[in-house]
Amino acid sequence: MSSINNKALEEKVGQLKKAIEIVGGKEEIIEKWSDNDKIMSYIITKLFEEDKVTFEVSDKEYSINRLLAIKLDYEKYFLKNKSKTIESIIYKIKKYDTSLDSLIRKYKKTRGIEEYNKIFSTLEKTYRRDINMIILKEIDSKIIESLLFGEEEKYYGEYLNQKKKALLDGVISKMGIV
Repeated sequence: MSSINNKALEEKVGQLKKAIEIVGGKEEIIEKWSDNDKIMSYIITKLFEEDKVTFEVSDKEYSINRLLAIKLDYEKYFLKNKSKTIESIIYKIKKYDTSLDSLIRKYKKTRGIEEYNKIFSTLEKTYRRDINMIILKEIDSKIIESLLFGEEEKYYGEYLNQKKKALLDGVISKMGIV
């Protein structure tokens, strides 16, 4: 819980944390400064010491305004490209992934939670490259391409996990699973 008594300021700090996560700062900054008070303390200290505030993520410096602009652009990009990614994944399932397609048909008959969880898990693993390319778009694409299974978790925090879940829910919904 934060000791900030200004809701608008708290909201801005929350947006800033999301922006830092988007550019890949989950491990470097978000986990290091888990609460808003630590971030506010950093901002105030930097303002008094250097007369400017920047956050360094993966050897790149970002101002607060730049981070907030990146978050806004990211939201627009995600909304614009989410349906394209969903359609691409569905096409790949129908065209090439007969085992997943079979599991989906089985689920539609039984409505079992085990099948549903297996579908969700399979989607997440099999189409992780497609998912990572849209969700982790602000991180260097060469890094994203070279990630091994499970390594991307160092980039996924609460905010990006919500985006990934929304994307997977969209695939499940478009497939007529729920």
